[in-house]
Amino acid sequence: MKLAIISFTAAGKDLSIRLSNALAQDSCMLFTTNKLADETVPSYGTDLNTWTGNAFSNYDGIVFISACGIAVRAIAPHLKSKTTDPAVVVADEKGQFAISLVSGHIGQANELTLSVAHAIQATPVITTATDVNGLFSIDSWASPPSPFHQQHENCKRNFRTAAAREPGHDCRLVCFCRSCPKDLQQILHLWER
Repeated sequence: MKLAIISFTAAGKDLSIRLSNALAQDSCMLFTTNKLADETVPSYGTDLNTWTGNAFSNYDGIVFISACGIAVRAIAPHLKSKTTDPAVVVADEKGQFAISLVSGHIGQANELTLSVAHAIQATPVITTATDVNGLFSIDSWASPPSPFHQQHENCKRNFRTAAAREPGHDCRLVCFCRSCPKDLQQILHLWER
């Protein structure tokens, strides 16, 4: 995964270096403010909005070492779809928490969050409903490079219909893909209750 890690404080910059070393990613680029930039960690420039737009186009994942509010404001104008947005993870500058913010399943932010948390010994925070309930996620199953990625929208629509328990819908016919995961039946039984 091609990663960008951006920080805004001296403690955040130190954590970003530690994180990059722990992840051992050759394709991991670090960025910080003009004031903190040096030969090791270059500046993101003077405009965070422009940097974020470029990062959305050029990286698979972005890790903000900052408050969630900074990350949310930076990414908001660039969000398009959970099928195309990069993974976005936020870690506080003390390394206490790593938070999956955007593209948890398809963009693999949940997996990145676990990697970041492990690398900096932080508590991972993942709030996607399937994960907190210990359920299978159709988005994870249909994520690239899965061969089922093309069928994602059809499966997702059917799962949504079943989850809403629309009148007359037979939950046993939720997924018409040729090869559904084996634990799909477990999900269907939960929905049929």
